[in-house]
Amino acid sequence: MVVTPRRGLGSLLGAGLVAVLLIGVGWILAGGLPDLNPFATKTIDRSPPPVLRSIARLNEFHAATARLQQVVDVERDAEYLPSFISGSRTTFLATGSVDAVVDFSRLSRRNVVVSKDGTRATITLPAPHLAKPQLDMEHSRVIARDRGLVQRVGSVVQDSPTSERPMILRAQNRLAQAAAADPGLVRTAQANTRRMLTQLLGSLGVRQVTVRFQAHAV
Repeated sequence: MVVTPRRGLGSLLGAGLVAVLLIGVGWILAGGLPDLNPFATKTIDRSPPPVLRSIARLNEFHAATARLQQVVDVERDAEYLPSFISGSRTTFLATGSVDAVVDFSRLSRRNVVVSKDGTRATITLPAPHLAKPQLDMEHSRVIARDRGLVQRVGSVVQDSPTSERPMILRAQNRLAQAAAADPGLVRTAQANTRRMLTQLLGSLGVRQVTVRFQAHAV
């Protein structure tokens, strides 16, 4: 049987088509084409976990400290007796400190917004709050005490290391009031927090950091 040139060309093209189909099927099986399922979903995590974890790891940031001294002068008099018989007056020099603290422990993804390229971040934080005053007992002392006859006699039996506790509690309250009355403490805490976060996130590649604070709540 004689094969004409046209028929030989057709056979060659047919063999080439089969080879191309086989290669294409192999490529598809190897994952060469994307999923063509129109109902398929793709998850894109746009949250900033490295940034959020790095901040939350700080837990609490003691951003500023106020060192204070307050004189507490308390006088107690009997209503119907002169002070030299019954009464007391104590002057106490209170020395201590109050910290302005920023709480990072409750931050969520809503508090941290990072740009797609990871170079900019906006962080919303709770306002700094004032921690419990810490009284420096080494530098706090009674500088004057005047007691009536009744109190002097009673102190022989009743005086103890805990007898100054009411005065210490009053002194702590005064330190807290003095710290709350100083707006510079909170402003310093905010500035120090911004500086710290800018340095921290800069090490993660964030070049622009914006820090916002919620409503002030001491």
